[in-house]
Amino acid sequence: MHSKHQLSRREFRLFISALRPCKGSANAIVLFNPLTPEVIHENSRREVNGALERLRDRGYDTEVPAEGVAFIATDGYEPAYGARHLHRSIERHLLQTLVRHTPSKLRARMTDDGVSWERLAAPT
Repeated sequence: MHSKHQLSRREFRLFISALRPCKGSANAIVLFNPLTPEVIHENSRREVNGALERLRDRGYDTEVPAEGVAFIATDGYEPAYGARHLHRSIERHLLQTLVRHTPSKLRARMTDDGVSWERLAAPT
C-alpha cells in the first residue's frame, strides 16, 4: 500500500527512464515526507530561540509565547517547500518589528496585524 506521496516501483522506473535523456543533470532523487505539525512547531521554536539568543549580546531580553511560535510556524511552512521560508518569517515578523525598540526586556504579543512587542518592567 502506498501513500499518496509514494511512487510504486513501476512509476519510479518510468520516472528514471524519463530522466535518462537528461543524464548528468540529475544525479539523485530524494523524496521527502511531509513534516508533521509537531516537527514544524519544534523547528520553529528552535529557530526563534536561536534568533533571539543572538540578540542577547545586544541587550535584548525577549520572550515569544507559544502562540507567537505557532504563528511563525504557520507562516514559515508551505507543504510544497517545507520550512524553507521559516527564517524569512522570523525576520519579517519578529526581528524587523523588534528593531524599532531600544534594547530592553520585551515580550512578543500577537495582534490582528501580526506581532508587536511590549516592554516589560525591569526586575527590581
